[in-house]
Amino acid sequence: MIEPKTGAVRFRDGATITRELTLATFDGSPLAKRSARDEDSDDTYVTIRLAPREMDGEVFGAQILFHDEVLNTVNLWIMDETAIVDGVIAYPPEKGWDTWTLKTAVAAKARHDAWLLRVLGPPTKVDAKHYITSYELPWGSAWSSYDPRGGGSEIGLRYAARDALTTKRGKRSKR
Repeated sequence: MIEPKTGAVRFRDGATITRELTLATFDGSPLAKRSARDEDSDDTYVTIRLAPREMDGEVFGAQILFHDEVLNTVNLWIMDETAIVDGVIAYPPEKGWDTWTLKTAVAAKARHDAWLLRVLGPPTKVDAKHYITSYELPWGSAWSSYDPRGGGSEIGLRYAARDALTTKRGKRSKR
């Protein structure tokens, strides 16, 4: 689940992603097992695709992005069983892009929207024209989106910079 107050992502197996996660902490955690890493040439950004994990009765694919070794973004997507081969995410799924349809892609976004509504409550904004449902939360933002150019849907979490977290009155948070 995603904890609405903190943005922590808690998987069924106990693995947890929190906004305090650093790249060094990640490397020593159970999350690092069977993950795939993609670093840019100057090591400023590191993207890691995690092994599939269960959460709230669904199997999720997950990708996390670190910027300057600090967690910045978590992308999640509800998977179907054809996307997992030997416990690893097959991308694109074994069925291949030949079976992709706009109907199934939009249905995946609707499934993400319904899951977020159940976990986080009503969204802050729905932009139907651009296929984005968004939430502004105390720890950052969350969204569900469909990318018509890429053909995929995902749930995203972006954590506010730790020194930028403020209350509505503009005072610095004690986090």
